[in-house]
Amino acid sequence: DGQRLAVGIFDTNVEIWDLEQGERTHRMEGHDGPVAAVAFSPDGTRLAMGHSDGSVRIHQAGREVPLMLPGHAYGVTAVAWSPDGSALVSTGGDGVVRLWDVAQQAERLQWPHPDGEVSALAWSPTEPIVAIADFGGHLWLWDVEADEIWSDKQIHDGTVSQLAWSPDGFELASSGWDGVARIWQRQSGEELLTLAGHTDAVRGVAWSPDGRRLATVSHDFTVRV
Repeated sequence: DGQRLAVGIFDTNVEIWDLEQGERTHRMEGHDGPVAAVAFSPDGTRLAMGHSDGSVRIHQAGREVPLMLPGHAYGVTAVAWSPDGSALVSTGGDGVVRLWDVAQQAERLQWPHPDGEVSALAWSPTEPIVAIADFGGHLWLWDVEADEIWSDKQIHDGTVSQLAWSPDGFELASSGWDGVARIWQRQSGEELLTLAGHTDAVRGVAWSPDGRRLATVSHDFTVRV
């Protein structure tokens, strides 16, 4: 609902913030190591956390013990939920993208990166399509229903830091260490816009709920909309 923000911190804790009040409401302690990836489920009732031990842990209100999804050989660096919250994709230092059935706590599919590690994941809000990017600037689209990989495409000069689908699923935004953000058309793969102006690596992108604006955040200590 856009009212809360989860933040994974390298001191092994996770914090939950109330965005309207600008206050921290929860601090989740006792993790074994840094939590490098966090994502709320679409309905906001569950929080997936990627851990340095290679597991994904899903915390849910009313449950003291989180659901465990072990499988990665190294720390988990990105997680993304399916639109209905029934499935989750994760990746880590082992370079494998794993698709999980959350209710069954079981892996359904996996895609091993051909050359190295995956840097970013994003699940389309309208299709069973997962966007996958890496440290070399490449983008793949994984149809998890057909288990097919499409569109190996160079989209940045170097690491892709984040991917974000527009709310209608028609466009995909990407940010990179090359200092720019880009917007891509889903069907054609055409680049629609290059958003330049930051003076250092762009670390993240996020759409407004109506899909009319895009926010970028950079190592140059600025946020642009």
